[in-house]
Amino acid sequence: EVPPLRQRREDILPLARSFLKATAARLHVPEPVLDAAAEAALLSYDFPGNARELQNLVERAVVLAPTTAGQLRFDLAHAEARAASVPAASAPAEPLDPAEVVPMAAIRDLERRNIVNALDRCHFKVSGDHGAARMLGMSASTLAYRMKQLGIRRTK
Repeated sequence: EVPPLRQRREDILPLARSFLKATAARLHVPEPVLDAAAEAALLSYDFPGNARELQNLVERAVVLAPTTAGQLRFDLAHAEARAASVPAASAPAEPLDPAEVVPMAAIRDLERRNIVNALDRCHFKVSGDHGAARMLGMSASTLAYRMKQLGIRRTK
């Protein structure tokens, strides 16, 4: 298991520089420089996610850099709002005994019941602020795909 970035602050700037270089190359734009203000912003942010979240922040900053005279501006308020909108699990899941094996059918059944419960609580609203997708912490398109896979349909 790799700890989240908030527990590995020393990795934030090297990862950001690497993502910056790769993104600039992929987009065929000059590589912006991480100035002291940008570094301080990244180091002060309490990353709730992982390196992928940092990568998304860097890519967004590179895309928006030409409109801000080449300065990197990290939209951390947007990231914080997004992280706050996904509800945390009410209780941590108990780890499985390493010797225990759960059949895939039982996992699918649990997933199906969980999705149906979320849809019931949201009056079958899939997307939006009070939708099941937000409650489950997934995108609406992913939820729709899962519903199709699991044969979940609205009954009248």
